[in-house]
Amino acid sequence: MPYAYSYEAKVGQNNDGKISASESSNKKGFVTGAYSLQDSDGRMREVVYKADDTGFYATVKTNEQGTANQDPADVHIISS
Repeated sequence: MPYAYSYEAKVGQNNDGKISASESSNKKGFVTGAYSLQDSDGRMREVVYKADDTGFYATVKTNEQGTANQDPADVHIISS
């Protein structure tokens, strides 16, 4: 059965961070979605994904320390 949802919320002591997510599916059960995290200190991560009959695929965009651009196991990591 197809579905869709989304949400967004402020987080942190001063409500200066943010989390959000959305996801939907179709009649075949294929899923697409995304979620993001924005911390009050400027750290950010955004994940966009899909899952279908060939597997799960994700792209991660982040500015977190210690990350680098790489593509392990059908996951694309983009570091800024």
